[in-house]
Amino acid sequence: MSKLFTFVLFVLFSSSVTAAEQWKDWTLHPESEQPEKSIRIENDQLIAEINSDNPKRQYHELSATRRLVLQKRKNHILYAVVEAEKAGEICFVYKHHDPYKILGLRSVKKLLPGENRILLNFITKECPADKIPLISIALGRINGKVTIKEFSITPRKELPLSSLPDIWKAEYNGTVKEVKAENGLIDFRKFFGRQPEKAEVVLTADFFSESYGVLPIGISADWWMEFYANGNRLLSTLDRGNRGPVSPKTHCVEVPILRGKNTVS
Repeated sequence: MSKLFTFVLFVLFSSSVTAAEQWKDWTLHPESEQPEKSIRIENDQLIAEINSDNPKRQYHELSATRRLVLQKRKNHILYAVVEAEKAGEICFVYKHHDPYKILGLRSVKKLLPGENRILLNFITKECPADKIPLISIALGRINGKVTIKEFSITPRKELPLSSLPDIWKAEYNGTVKEVKAENGLIDFRKFFGRQPEKAEVVLTADFFSESYGVLPIGISADWWMEFYANGNRLLSTLDRGNRGPVSPKTHCVEVPILRGKNTVS
């Protein structure tokens, strides 16, 4: 979303991931099913279920953990597809114990009913040689049944720049037009004429990706804008404006690219 009529978009560099972790070698907690909660591996999926209204549940009450050695001080991407029966929360942690220390990743994500696609970008910290690095999926604060259908942690790799489309849709005051950047610049005045200050135009593009990753881009506008990817706001300049030249170097945003359909605006 751009709040005036000049918009700059320029790809700086990009990355993607492939390959999935297997569920074998994971330790499930609790190891035995209880009447109100259970966790199990079924049909190559991790399935967890809690039937309790206790608001004081802890994340670790229902979890899956495995040993995982990742290269230190390297950028990695965690990707998960989680089907949730009800709203809840899921926590991903890369850590060691004795003493407890986070090794670059601890993230709590809200789950909505239906399919949730989660992508996390993190840099690993060094794990001492006498400690065991662990990845943990903590599910103690879910409600109903949750199924993790896909899960992977892989190094960051490049994604073809052709993932972003050439043609975008621009909407102003109910009028929609197809637009294309010229030398990285889209001037909305060419399509909608001159408009009052802070007139709002929405620029949207849908595209498909065969892999998932993080796409860093440079972006700016004259003068206010917000940038969204798959419904998540990644950048807003509404409070203070662009605060710099109309240039791809003014603002840098890391855009999570999901496998399948993506929408940026």
